[in-house]
Amino acid sequence: MSNRLTATLKNYYPHALEWFKEKDTLIFCDFILKWPDLRSVQRARKSTLTHFFHAHHVRYGDVIDQRIESIKSAHPLTDDPGVIIPNQLLAKGLIEQLKTFMMAIDEHDLEIKQRYKGCQDQIVFDSLPGAGPVFAPRLLVAFGENRERYQGANEIQRYAGIAPVLERSGNQSWTHWRFI
Repeated sequence: MSNRLTATLKNYYPHALEWFKEKDTLIFCDFILKWPDLRSVQRARKSTLTHFFHAHHVRYGDVIDQRIESIKSAHPLTDDPGVIIPNQLLAKGLIEQLKTFMMAIDEHDLEIKQRYKGCQDQIVFDSLPGAGPVFAPRLLVAFGENRERYQGANEIQRYAGIAPVLERSGNQSWTHWRFI
């Protein structure tokens, strides 16, 4: 969704992509919804923009000042309403979908975190190298709590799609990685 939004904004409003590096954030979505094109954001007062950034927890004055300066000095990619208006409508629709996805992902992450705290195998997944507070619960979700599900490491490899593949033809045989 964020890739489609990026492609849409490149057509008429690429400046917003420079001002915000992360596209899957609430501040980015709210900014585009409030100021869907360069002309509208350039008409906004400095105090309005500052208040917007403060409301979205941007506290670094130099970052805010840089963005506002960049906003005021930017030049439009196009003034053609035939390009701007359809892309604005598409961007708005994509942002609404992206915000819905972000909320759903947050709900899933919270549910996973809560369930992980009560899991009896939490100690096992926490002890895995590289499995920190974010990755360990996801590993549990991927493998499940049923220990009888896999009889050996080779079954886990097959489930994950990383098991080596043995091929034979006539008297020859060879092993390779699975091509996805």
